[in-house]
Amino acid sequence: MRISARANGAPSAHLEPFTLNVAALQAAIRSPVLASSPVSTALAPILDRAQGDLEKALADIEAWFNSAMDRVQGWYKGHANRALFVIGLMVAAAGNIDTIEIYHALNSSAPLRAAMTAAAETIASTGKVGDIAVQDSQAHALTGDEISSLRRETSSILAATAPSTWPIGYACLNAELQQSPSSTTAPLNANTWKSCAKEFTAILKTRSASAWLVKLAGWTLTALAGTLGSTYWFQLLCKAIDLRGAGRKPVPANAT
Repeated sequence: MRISARANGAPSAHLEPFTLNVAALQAAIRSPVLASSPVSTALAPILDRAQGDLEKALADIEAWFNSAMDRVQGWYKGHANRALFVIGLMVAAAGNIDTIEIYHALNSSAPLRAAMTAAAETIASTGKVGDIAVQDSQAHALTGDEISSLRRETSSILAATAPSTWPIGYACLNAELQQSPSSTTAPLNANTWKSCAKEFTAILKTRSASAWLVKLAGWTLTALAGTLGSTYWFQLLCKAIDLRGAGRKPVPANAT
């Protein structure tokens, strides 16, 4: 670009004709601005291999760029999954969400299985958990009304499974939650903290090392499942419900 002055003092720009070719690209990456940059280091061999063929050079540059973006995408997904796993493990431990214990509870309690099946069918048909739309749950933070509806839904499932016990959470917190299912804030008062302290102390004294390993494995499975996201599990739930109801309808007893 060449700059010249007009009669009134205002500058005017005159663009020199420019032809894009391999030599021009090589000159650009060897300029003082790019000479020591990673871009110059990566592109120099590509341009040398092109041997003056501009189309080959551009195609190789495109392939290099796409490969770099694929690596960036893979790094980002891996980093995000590791962060989600750590957060999920913390939430699983804080809420005692143990996949292994949940499996044993469902396997040994028919009322619990029936209640969870009914809840799953409702969620699959409506697309909601309480007043929360599953597909939109990641788009915004839960409102107070949505949290209240989620707690009411949880309380109704717990009531339907009696006398079976749903193996999620801790006894001290579950008792408070059942007493105030519509509250939008966590019911953590002084009595709750005292009850939880006694419960955790008893757990530490009575649980063996092998039991802690099994518990840690259950929390880890929960954290791994959480990295897949709510949308994945909702779609899997819908498919499972469809398969469950895809059998032939029984013939009525009075049919001829």
